[in-house]
Order: sequence, then C-alpha cells, then structure tokens
Amino acid sequence: MAAIRSLLSLLLALSFVSAFLFACAGDDDDDDNGGTDDDSGQPDDDDDDNDDDNDNDDDNDDDFNLSDPLGEGEVRAGQITAANELIGGPRAKGEIGDYKIYNSQVEFIVRSPEKPAVGFTTYSGNIIDADLARAPGVSGEDNLQSLEHVVCIVRGFWPHTIEVVKDGNDGIGVIRVTGQDGGIPFTDSLISANTPIYKQDYQVHIVNDYILEADKQYITVRTTVFNDADYDRMIAIADMPFWGFDTDTFLPRTGFDVGDLDLEAMVRWVGGLNRYDGPISYALATTGENTRLYIPYIYGNVIPAVETLLPIQAHGQNSHQRLLIVGDGDARLISAAIHEYDGNTDFGTMSGHLTLADGNDYTRTRLFVLDDRDAGENYVAMLVPDADGNYSIELDPGQYTLAAQGDGRVDAAPVPFTIDPGEPVSVDTELAAPGYLQILIQDENGDSVPCKITVQSSFDADPNGAVFQRFFSVSGSESFRLPPGEYTITASRGYEYELHAENVTIEAGEENAYLFAGEIAHAVDSDGWIVTDFHIHSAYSTDSFTDPVERMRQIAAEGVEMPVITEHDVIVPQDDFVVEAGVASWVKPITGMEVSPGIGHFNAWPVVVNPERSEFYGLPYMLYDDEREIIRHYEFPEMWEFARDDYGAQFIQLNHPRDWYAYAGYDPAVGVDGADPQRFGTDFEAIEVWNGPTNGTIEFWFSFLDQGLNYTMHGNSDSHNYDGVIGNPRNLIAMPAGGDEPATAEIDDFLAADRAHRAQISSGPLIDFSIGDQSIGGLVTGEAASTVTLSVRVQAPLWIPVDYLEVYSNHGELVYEEALTPTGEVVRYDGDIDLEADGDVYYVVKAGHTSARLGPFNPGAPVFAITNPIWVDVDGNGEFDPPGLP
Repeated sequence: MAAIRSLLSLLLALSFVSAFLFACAGDDDDDDNGGTDDDSGQPDDDDDDNDDDNDNDDDNDDDFNLSDPLGEGEVRAGQITAANELIGGPRAKGEIGDYKIYNSQVEFIVRSPEKPAVGFTTYSGNIIDADLARAPGVSGEDNLQSLEHVVCIVRGFWPHTIEVVKDGNDGIGVIRVTGQDGGIPFTDSLISANTPIYKQDYQVHIVNDYILEADKQYITVRTTVFNDADYDRMIAIADMPFWGFDTDTFLPRTGFDVGDLDLEAMVRWVGGLNRYDGPISYALATTGENTRLYIPYIYGNVIPAVETLLPIQAHGQNSHQRLLIVGDGDARLISAAIHEYDGNTDFGTMSGHLTLADGNDYTRTRLFVLDDRDAGENYVAMLVPDADGNYSIELDPGQYTLAAQGDGRVDAAPVPFTIDPGEPVSVDTELAAPGYLQILIQDENGDSVPCKITVQSSFDADPNGAVFQRFFSVSGSESFRLPPGEYTITASRGYEYELHAENVTIEAGEENAYLFAGEIAHAVDSDGWIVTDFHIHSAYSTDSFTDPVERMRQIAAEGVEMPVITEHDVIVPQDDFVVEAGVASWVKPITGMEVSPGIGHFNAWPVVVNPERSEFYGLPYMLYDDEREIIRHYEFPEMWEFARDDYGAQFIQLNHPRDWYAYAGYDPAVGVDGADPQRFGTDFEAIEVWNGPTNGTIEFWFSFLDQGLNYTMHGNSDSHNYDGVIGNPRNLIAMPAGGDEPATAEIDDFLAADRAHRAQISSGPLIDFSIGDQSIGGLVTGEAASTVTLSVRVQAPLWIPVDYLEVYSNHGELVYEEALTPTGEVVRYDGDIDLEADGDVYYVVKAGHTSARLGPFNPGAPVFAITNPIWVDVDGNGEFDPPGLP
C-alpha cells in the first residue's frame, strides 16, 4: 500500500508541476511588467552598498589559505588548494579544486562545475558541504548531501563558470556560478519526452550568488534569471535540500511526520534536524517575514521547495533570495538566525530545564514546541537539551505548549506557556525514568548470536498484530530502553532459527531491568546454502531514511549473510559500514545499484564507483542535445550495456518488472516475438519474481522458461526503511563446499552459482530438491526415460507451519500436489515423487502454507518457498529442448 500511495502522490505532484511548466513556457503578451529590463548579463546590485557584485577588484588579491580559523568580522572565500581546507564530516564530498566560503560561525563548500556532481540533479556548482565553524583539530560534522536548484520544478541548474566575486576582505564573501537550465534525468524519465512544452527551449541564463556576511549563521543564495526571449514570462525557481542520513526532514507544521502529499504545506522554513542529540542541523528559509515555501510533495528525501514565480520582462532579469542556515542539531539557532535576518526584536525567549527522574543522561531526549493550530499540524520547533538539561529558543508572540520525549520514557505532560514581545519566559518540564530490557540470546551451543527483538504491546499479543518496536542486536547481549508497560517480546534470527518469546513487564529504572534470556536454536540444516537479499536500500537512496550502519546490524540480525545493497542510482561501497557495525563475522555485502528510470527498474551488481561520473544518476537515463534538451530515453538494453561497460556490472536483475513488461509490450502468452524490438531485450541474468510479500510475476518467468530463456528467479524484500523486513523473502544460493559462511564465501562462486540457477526463494521453508545427481539449476541427461523421480526434502523451524507441497512443470502447469500434515519436526517432507514425462521437461518445487502468516517475524507475510528449475532431457539427445509457449 505504501508504494501505491507514493505512486499516486507522485502522479498528483506531476500534475501540480504542469502548472509551473505552462508558466515557464511564457507567452507573447507584453503586459507583464514584472522584473527589470536589463540584459547586462550580471545581476543588478541589491540594497547592500558593500555588495558591489560587479566589482571584481578584490578577487583573491591577498595570499591566504582557507584553513585559518576566523574571528569576529572576518569572511574568506576562495578555491581550495589543500586538504586541510576541507570541512569533513559524514557526508563531506568537497575536494581540492572546489570553492570554500566561511566566517567565524559557519563554513560552506561550493562544488566546482569542472567536477562530477554529488547531488540529485547531476549538476555541480552548488553547495555540497556545510558545517559550523569548528576549532582547529576538531573533526568536521558536515551532514548535508547537497542543496540543489531547479528551474520550473523539472529543470536543473547547469553551471558553466564559477568565480570568486568577493573574497571577504571587506567583510562579505561572494562566490558566483553562472549557467543555464538543463534536464534532470530522474524527472525527464518520468515526463514524456514528446510533450511539446517540455521540449521547449526556456531561453534563460542563470546566475547563482552564494553570499556570506561576517558572523552570520546563514549564507544567502541569490538566483538571478535572465530572460533571453522576446516576450515576458514567469519562471519558477525552487530548491531541493538533501539532508544527510543523520538529519531528518522537519516542517514547522507536521514536525518529523512528513507525508508524501500535503497541499497546505506553506512554511517559513524546512529543516534537516537531528531527531535526538546529533551535532548539526540545517534549514532552508525565505528572506521575507510574510513569504513562505510551498512544499506540497515530499518523495522520501526529495523536497522541492517553491517560494515564487519570478515575473521577468523580455530580455530582462529578476532575482530571488533565500537562506541556508546551519544549526547545532535542533531549531534553536535556526529561529535566532531568522529573527536576526528579519531585524525582528519582538520575539520572546523561552528557556527551561529538563529534569530526569533517573539522573542527568540527556542523550536520546528531545522537546517539541507546539502552537494552537490543529493537532498534528501545530509543530513549531524541536529542541535538544544540552549536557546539563537546559534549552532555549526565540519564539514569536503567541500561545504554545512544550512537550518532552525520551527514548524508552513515557512522554511528559504538556506544559502550556505564553510568549509576549520582548519578554523571557521560563518553562521547565520533567521525564520519568525509562524502562530497560536486558537481552541474552544464545544458540543451541550457548553462543550469543545476532538477533531481532520484536516488541508488541500487551501480553499474549497476536503474532500477526501490530509491532510496537523492533531492536536489532549484533552481540545478542545488550540493553535497550522501553517505556514501562506490559509486552509480548520475541527474539528471532531469520528462517533457520527457532523463536524465543515471553510476556514481559517493564518497570521504570535501570535497577529494574528485565533480563530477557533464551535460546534460539539453529534448527534448519542449511549446509551448502548462503542467504542473500538482492534488493536493499538505506538513506543513500532518495526514498529511504535508514542509517547505513544500522542497516548492517539489521542484516546480521535477520540472518542475511551475503546481501546486495542496491541504492537508487548511486554506488555506495559498504566495507566501512560493516566495520562500524561490527558485523564482519556475519555479513559480507556486495555493492550494487538500482537503476530507476520511469520505464522500470533494474539492479546491477557487483559495481564499482566511476569517478568520472556524477555520484547520483551517473548511469544515463536520457540522451540529451548540447542544450541539455531531451532527444530520447535510453532503453533498458542500452542501460544494461552502460552498467556493464561503465560500472563493471556482472549481473542484471529486472526489478518488480510488471511495468517494464507492459512498457516493452511483452505478453507472456505471445512471447518475445511480440514485444517491441526497440524497447525489449533479453540480455539480463535474473528476474525479481517476488518483491516483498506480493503475489509475484511468476507467469512471466514461466513463459521465458518455455522459450528457452533461462533467467534465475529471485525474491527480495526491497526494504527501504526500519519497518521493512530485510530478507522477506530471501534467496538461498548453493555454494561450493566450505564456502557457505560469510567469512569464507567468495563473490565469484556466489555469482557463478546464481548464474547457474542454483538458487531458491524462501519466505519460511527451505527446500532440498534433486533428480538423480543433479540439484537445483542442473540439467539431467542420459538415456531416454519417461519416468522422472524427484527427491524432495522440506524443512522449517517449528514456528513456521507448512501444509502443502507442489511441483510445477512446462507452461507453469501444476503437475503434483500433496497436503502436508503437521509432524512436530523440522523436516516436514522427505521423499521421492515419480512423474511421467513425454518430452523434455523442467520441474519447479514449491512448499508453504495456504493461510498462515509469518508474525511476529514479519506480520502478514505469507509462508512459501520455491526453487529454480531442474531441467530434464527426457528424449536423451544431450540437451534441453524448450517446449515453447502453449
């Protein structure tokens, strides 16, 4: 349902965008008197007498470096020439050759147009790093991916030149980037290349000035658009801030609870705030007290913020300014910066102290300021107390409420307060002690193992009912916080292990910690198999919020051993995350990428970073002309070739492929010959037949088998966020002897086995299946024979019920089925099945349960497992003769 809602929201958003496209297209009327009539090619001067932006006489006159700490009244701007001039931090991407501008409070790096882009639009010339100014020797904390600028919502800012207009000698720094509009691959792939308006030349050129004054907490971004057309027009300028994975989008309306679509989202600022106690925060804000950013649609991390339509006369210009503010984790400095910019002294200051019943550990506590708007739409700010529990913020006059929360604590009672102009007010609050859950989870040998802890409210909770919280432990022995109360708590580790569950009462206070100790035995004999999920995302994907280090802990806890990490359109090596998460003994990841154009998605792996390409969308979707106008979409076969040639991909998997089948005209009843030859191709290795707990596209896969196109069938989670269960479904790959553990597994063996179809999908059971000396993926040859004997064993831990066994053959025909009765044993079936065949045949084995679901491991998910085929040369000619379509 979430995917459907996102798609519907996206369609609505694209409809909304069309209004801006028409405005940007312009008209031939001369009655629009907006903007200025100046085609000088440089922005008009603003009201700041010190900001003579046409004066280049102070451009790097002095010989200084960009690593010196600055004092009050100082600003510097210039090109980075040494590594110690960079900012640093979790998302830092700046390099020598980029441009830095900083003062005593904040620091920014602007990407050189000569370097590959690091952001969503695939264009450089924008802010890519931002941090507070820190003392020498203190590590940077940049957590900004990039600030992207777009024209008429769907066109990017394509930079051509960059210069330092003012280097800071007179108390102001200005870096200027000049360019024009250009196509954005992601949006261009969603909007038809044949739309006349979308193909129109916008006839504009653009100047972005990044302006920093001394001692300010913000940088001013000024965009000047020059209309090169012979008619007046309206141009929409928008920004897309991409926060890092340690910061989450916060709207001073809905708080952190931002949805896909909110047509009433008019806000002064949009922030990237740390949910708890991180060291950095950001906000994009308007420069007018009465102007607002319109943010009607948020797609994951994609936040298009529109303030205005710029009216521009024929051959004239007009400018638009906004602020990028840097804070220290919450909204305190953001609010102060906006008041300071506005010259607003009518605010009041709310300050207070948070008292904790259990001491003075303020980590994982936070406070929300709410106003008198409707509940859920009344968030004003989020605050994090300092190490002593103190907090403060400047607020406009009005009625407010302070709410406090803490990890594992019961929410504090709301405290109402009033802000009067110029008056301080003290508002204290307190939080009760948290509850503690101490876990000790071991296998049958007494060894602690990674595990998932699923918490459900109340005793004896329905296993497929709502989940209150999940914890992921690598060690199997650690402490977690839970609000006091009654719970059903379950420990699990994927589908090979048993569960341990208890009714648990959590009391407040660490001295009352509940010891949740138990055994989860490794019940299923999985020797020779390694577990993978070929479709996993983290916060590097634009539609995910999951920290990549936490993602590795989840993978280990779920018993997935050799995952393929497939961020949307960006390649992210995983080794550092494995080390930081401490899972090297349990997880050996493969770096992949999900290529995600509008016509469909596919995964490619293993892949390596191409330093000559933009970080995001480096694999091209679109063919552009010299003006970055669309010529056409690239088709999947072309993109598969790009993945192999430019990124070293060895494996291509079609993802949730029903849309692409429709686009390419593939009908499983007609086959390859009926598909559009310009769009369809067959040069891929695998098909994601199951995506999450959906019904899959198995009829398409069977049709390929019937035509002799033998693609490995995969089933994957496509997990994006914390509530998406990794490895449901999962794949088991048959590995050589001694190679089925992460520490000893070789990627080449893994790829070879998968390419040879030695794989099965599991959403619960494990199937061992052979015919003679051939196992899954093999070809049985020899003397002609009409009777084929299938040897099948089905296993599952005792908590997973299995009540059917099925065998499918040519054309996806069900040729054998058997009802299985409960055995009370791990082995649910172990026997031979004799089948008659009058020609070459393939067999696929499936086992599962007709109605049971996999709660609490994954509530609502069906129980099933299905193998890739064994092919049988019944006529004895030494090869498999595909049956053809029915």
